Amino acid sequence: MKKILTIAGSNATDSINQDLAFKLGQHEQVDYLDTRTLNIPFYNRDLEVNFPNEVIALYNKIKEYDNLIIVCPEYNGNPPAFLKSILDWLSRHDRFYLDNINVLILACSSGQTGGASTRANLSNMLSFTNAKLMDTIGFKEYDINNDYEEEIKNIIALF
Repeated sequence: MKKILTIAGSNATDSINQDLAFKLGQHEQVDYLDTRTLNIPFYNRDLEVNFPNEVIALYNKIKEYDNLIIVCPEYNGNPPAFLKSILDWLSRHDRFYLDNINVLILACSSGQTGGASTRANLSNMLSFTNAKLMDTIGFKEYDINNDYEEEIKNIIALF
């Protein structure tokens, strides 16, 4: 059985994207990493002199897996700065940090688009990392009270 790491790109306490990432992590094959617990500063080239240990630890954690699910909100059509900063740090440690890793992008929205713009933009950003981008899936009108059990089983089956 292949192990899957899932992370959310939101640092909001009531994030529907964190909710979906957490629900995915309740399954045996999936490990959930709460990115809100990471102490990673916003990317700044000047800080590379003392490269943050948390970035290296996250890099090593990701490299333990062949599969990664990123659950990402859409802020004005883009991934949030919180996630972009983490990805920028990882790329400064190793430009191809997702080399040979299967990546699935999910996005939840309360509206009708399912985070279509953020999924497209994040796909483009990750294309520079040698990730094996599998697909992007949007959850429209996400309801935190729904367990999405059937959808989660279908997502896990993709791997």
